[in-house]
Amino acid sequence: MSKHTGVLFLVAIFWASAVSAAKGEVIVICANGMRETMRGLHEELEHATGQKVIMTFDEAGNLWRSLQAGPAAEVIILPT
Repeated sequence: MSKHTGVLFLVAIFWASAVSAAKGEVIVICANGMRETMRGLHEELEHATGQKVIMTFDEAGNLWRSLQAGPAAEVIILPT
């Protein structure tokens, strides 16, 4: 997937979650494996969505366990 396609895909996700982000920010929980990619897209995502993007990174296993209590983010990016 090209960087441009990735941005469009993520913008679509952000747009779909915009209703729940009425506070003007979108929280993203992401596995460490995507850290560099997401940091590279951070500014573009904020510009495209018009919302502040807050990113949290951790090991995938830790994120899976913490999400079992319920999602704490509008966007969750984890390996399957």
